[in-house]
Amino acid sequence: MSTAIASISRLETLKENIAGIDERLGILHPRLRSLREEVAKLIEKENRHIRLFAEADHQEKQKIDQLLVEIVEQRASHERECKGLSIAIAELEETRNRIYPELQTLLEAEQRSERRMRIEELRRQHQRDQEAEQAADRALGEARATTTKSYFAWRSAKEQEALDAQAAALDKQKQVWAQHTGPNARTHVR
Repeated sequence: MSTAIASISRLETLKENIAGIDERLGILHPRLRSLREEVAKLIEKENRHIRLFAEADHQEKQKIDQLLVEIVEQRASHERECKGLSIAIAELEETRNRIYPELQTLLEAEQRSERRMRIEELRRQHQRDQEAEQAADRALGEARATTTKSYFAWRSAKEQEALDAQAAALDKQKQVWAQHTGPNARTHVR
């Protein structure tokens, strides 16, 4: 249990670390791209000024030289920043590449655990459904038995009623026959 909690804690820590690294990389990569574009523009500008320097007279050469010094300083500053960003990006990517396999392993373990729990929950649900089905089958069997019993009781009652009516009709017929036949018979003259 404590191992599972430690794994979850470690997993959350790794997720946060990866998210932090990805966030920082998301900021650094565009900045590096932008600086590289700026360095390329400065190199172009420097080359243009070098051509102009070659064709300029003494007074213009001093102005162009001053501009070239500023461009070179600015380019050097940007190149240093590019180098620093490249190092920072490389270190972050190295850290990410170092911890990602552990994160991947923990994520896979978590997925397996979730899958096992889901399968177990489905098994329990199936068991509950089977028990409910068996209870319904028992209730249906009991209801059928009760229905059959009540049907036979009803049919017996109806048959007894018919037999009683038949017996009553027979008794009445016997009385009628008894009046017309035997010693008490009335004679009918026609």
